[in-house]
Amino acid sequence: MAWTHSARSWTPGAEPSHDTRVEGGVLNSFWTSWVCEINTYKCSYTQPEKERSMVDLTVKMIIEVQIHIIMASKHQEDEGTEGLVRDHGTLDYLVDEMNYINDSCTKAALMLHGIASRHPFYQGNKRTALAIAEIILMLEGGWYIAAEDEAIDLYVREVACYQHDLNEVKCWLQKNCQKM
Repeated sequence: MAWTHSARSWTPGAEPSHDTRVEGGVLNSFWTSWVCEINTYKCSYTQPEKERSMVDLTVKMIIEVQIHIIMASKHQEDEGTEGLVRDHGTLDYLVDEMNYINDSCTKAALMLHGIASRHPFYQGNKRTALAIAEIILMLEGGWYIAAEDEAIDLYVREVACYQHDLNEVKCWLQKNCQKM
């Protein structure tokens, strides 16, 4: 069963509202309106490049993204798994490692590879991995993944099956990203 990276308009702590479709990798209402608790700075992908700061995500933020993704899902196997973390240590490790990296593409690759292949959640690992990678790319550099949905889907599934290492994921992102 193929998955798509769609989202609802949502703010952490609020109830989800209408569905929105991801266009060309750009996460619409949810991501663009999401107020991040990043260095006590309100981030938006529409900021001028010189004002963008490095994204310091927290485990809580990643779990909120997974909750949103699961709540937006229509898959029966996702029911009741929002926020269920299988391995908190993996999330802690990935967040700690990511927050010491200065390159947005390397950060995005680490989170895409780490979440997809290490499966810290009971459900939604691939979708969460892709969403977090896109958030990092948008907030830090104004980039989006421009590949076709089917190509993204296949690649993320391959990452989850240990067919690509971290350097290959970084190269794939560099090849498939475009400026907004």
